[in-house]
Amino acid sequence: MSRYPAWVPERVVRIVAALVVALSATALVTGVEAILWFLVADFAIRGFLHPRFSPLAAIGRLAVSPERPVRRVAASPKRFAARLGFGMFLAAAVLWTGFGLQVASLALVVVVMALASLEAVAGFCLGCVIYGLMARVGWVGGDDCPTCVPNP
Repeated sequence: MSRYPAWVPERVVRIVAALVVALSATALVTGVEAILWFLVADFAIRGFLHPRFSPLAAIGRLAVSPERPVRRVAASPKRFAARLGFGMFLAAAVLWTGFGLQVASLALVVVVMALASLEAVAGFCLGCVIYGLMARVGWVGGDDCPTCVPNP
């Protein structure tokens, strides 16, 4: 398997975030818990494997016009954010499926929807901000994210 990319196309990231919002809303409205498990799997793929294998990222890549210039963003903060999303969706799916706590599960889903909406609409990624703060204090390397740690 190839290395995780250093940069990812911003438009693809934002389309994926919009798809997360749409799927999350569908899960809320329909009560289909399988959608949460799909999101758990997709976030796991993007956070721990490679975005090339993610169904949502594949849709995002198809939706981006190859003729338009591509703005790329550092992948490490996005990967960190995907891992956070994985944890939140895993907790939501387990609360719903394993414990029947739909209200607690749906509260987590609403939080992720809000964060994904910020990414989709405004390009703001809270997980990326957290990653940048962790890089500045030395908790993560940050070498692979020039926007995370300012040059001295």
